[in-house]
Amino acid sequence: MDFRLLGPLEVVSAGRVVRLSGTRLPAVLAALLLNANHTVTVEYLAGIVWSEPPRAVESNVRTYIAQLRAALGRTGESECRVVTESSGYRLEILPGELDLATFDGLVLDGDAALALGRVDLALRQLRGALDLWRGEPLAGVTGAAQLGVEVARLEERRLQVAERWARVALSAGRPDEASAELTRLVRVHPLREQLWAALMLALYQGGRQAAALTAYRDAYRLLDEELGVPPGKALQQLHWQILNADAALDASPLLVASTLTAVAIRPMPFAAPPSGAAPPGTPSPPGTPSRSYPPDAPNFLDAADPPDRPAPPPRPRQLPADLVTFVGRAEQLHTLDSLLDHRREGRPAALVIAAITGTAGVGKTALAVHWAHRIADRFPDGQLYVDLGGFHPAGTVVSPAEAVRGFLDAFAVPPDRIPASLTAQIALYRSLLADRRVLVVLDNARGAEQVRPLLPGAPGCLVVVTSRTQLSSLVAAEAAHPVTLDLLSAREASDLLTRRLGARRVGAEPEAVRDIIAHCARLPLALSIVAARAITHPSFPLATIAADLHRGGGGLDGFGYPDTATDVRPAFSWSYLALGAPAAGLFRQLALHPGPDITAPAAAGLSGMPLPRAQALLAELSHAHLVTEHVPGRFAMHDALRAYAAELSRERDREPHRRAALRRALDYYLHTAHAAAEVLEPRMVPLPLAPPAPDAAPERFGGAAAAMSWFVAEHAVLLATVDLAAGTGFDAHAWRLSWILRPFLERHRSNALDIR
Repeated sequence: MDFRLLGPLEVVSAGRVVRLSGTRLPAVLAALLLNANHTVTVEYLAGIVWSEPPRAVESNVRTYIAQLRAALGRTGESECRVVTESSGYRLEILPGELDLATFDGLVLDGDAALALGRVDLALRQLRGALDLWRGEPLAGVTGAAQLGVEVARLEERRLQVAERWARVALSAGRPDEASAELTRLVRVHPLREQLWAALMLALYQGGRQAAALTAYRDAYRLLDEELGVPPGKALQQLHWQILNADAALDASPLLVASTLTAVAIRPMPFAAPPSGAAPPGTPSPPGTPSRSYPPDAPNFLDAADPPDRPAPPPRPRQLPADLVTFVGRAEQLHTLDSLLDHRREGRPAALVIAAITGTAGVGKTALAVHWAHRIADRFPDGQLYVDLGGFHPAGTVVSPAEAVRGFLDAFAVPPDRIPASLTAQIALYRSLLADRRVLVVLDNARGAEQVRPLLPGAPGCLVVVTSRTQLSSLVAAEAAHPVTLDLLSAREASDLLTRRLGARRVGAEPEAVRDIIAHCARLPLALSIVAARAITHPSFPLATIAADLHRGGGGLDGFGYPDTATDVRPAFSWSYLALGAPAAGLFRQLALHPGPDITAPAAAGLSGMPLPRAQALLAELSHAHLVTEHVPGRFAMHDALRAYAAELSRERDREPHRRAALRRALDYYLHTAHAAAEVLEPRMVPLPLAPPAPDAAPERFGGAAAAMSWFVAEHAVLLATVDLAAGTGFDAHAWRLSWILRPFLERHRSNALDIR
């Protein structure tokens, strides 16, 4: 059988297209194909198929699964492809049957060929991958918003591979082929500066200097009209080089190096079917990606044994996304840039530490991330990032042990090579960075003692630290360079609103803009939240929003700010008041959660509502910028927002209701952890547990991999939950959860918790 989703959804058996009736059934099949050979939960299927899931969602899903089995059964398949498991459904796909898996296999082989210097072969493999696309992925399939997210993810992956192909063609001395592909790409994605840069370089190397300069003018015009910003520094530098016919642009080794250091393209999740599912003679062993190609496509990995050379070391790219709306901070950026200029001036080589300090919400992280992206090309061996959680209101600070372990994982250090003691782990971390140029961003540090173990010893590295404290001892002992961040200037605050709302809307009401800026105290966080409200209500005059802010009044009592100018409650309140009652209730309840982040199932347990409802409300909170989905499926709150939610909870929710929500959350984590531990440690001494609170809805696991993944993902939350239970009178939850966690912590040699 052939399953095709890189274009209109099709199932072909023996040359005939399998008919899928209705509109829901294709969406169900699409969800299963996107996770081929992996179990898909009913909740995930519902999120793909229905914008508003029906009440009897499980019954509806079973009906569509039965229809899908019937449709596939009519093809003459001897075995049923759709397998029912305790946690959901799995569609078994054999090697060579799914076009997405074939695409991934070709891309992987192209990357392997490129790593070995076989550029022509890499081009053929990447071209073969791109030729599998027949149009927009899953065209004609209708479903919920989550389906659109999956389609956008596939489109982005196609773009990455197309861009990679063009860059490799350019490095191989084929500028005309590269420019043709890049011309097509910039028409479809006109705001991606890296595409314009590659096109300009391809045109120039093809002897078309005038066309390259025209391309720059087109890019400048589009960015100015659409975003109101000029091209970035890198594109401006390339324009200058082309204008002056810089000889460096003809250095093909430089181009090859830039290609080899490009960010690797990760394949979509795909695994071969379980043992016994494939017919006799299938060459791919279980658990390996499919590499089935069209008849005329070369297969690099099967064509010849590659040379026995070590794999290139990982180059982590952990920086969060830069903000398109970043404005100002010219003085601070100049100061930071000067730290790197020391090396050019021949000063003694030493580790450079930049310490960005200031009050909460002033934009320390935004500045650090923006500057890190600006200078990332100077650190080709990788960029590391960790949020140390130093001022989390629940006290869930990331320990040096957790941070170091995360960095070692980023460099793919095998678990059996990681020493048990924290001192030895730090030594290994510094040894890894000794001969490398790595940028390390330590965000939201509580103090110097949290930072020191994470400092590399190599002079080629750079460390950027952000904190609400002045880090005076780090400045004195480690010669860190302090960069103090204050409130935005009035001009910068106006520029921020202009960047978010557009010049026309801001220019039409200058008095209201000045009023909003004054009421928000020029605090970037407050301004951004007010801008978000104005964006979601484009018909509201800014004067009305300014008047609402005045009526909101007040400050965040007990928030801990010494300066009342940093009060953000009015801005928070209007984001909160725009919520529906259920979302507002969940927002208040999230303050009871220990953090540092929460998943939708945990939020459902905390609130006592069905999972689809919790997912919908989290989406509403995310849209209102009251929570952030910082990684897929995990939601976090800014410290000040959590404090505001806690105030609202104490003011508006009765203590018995708050206590019941806390009990549900603790029951969710305790019973889910116990279920995961039973899967991982079947011989574990049984631990008697009282039944969970009604609607706590703990999770269950179908296998060891799922259970271990849950423990790893929830590690920090579980440790914080132990402390929360002990501190709120739920002693039985505290000791039982500690007992359940102990085998997992010992297995991973965690130093994050001293079990007492």
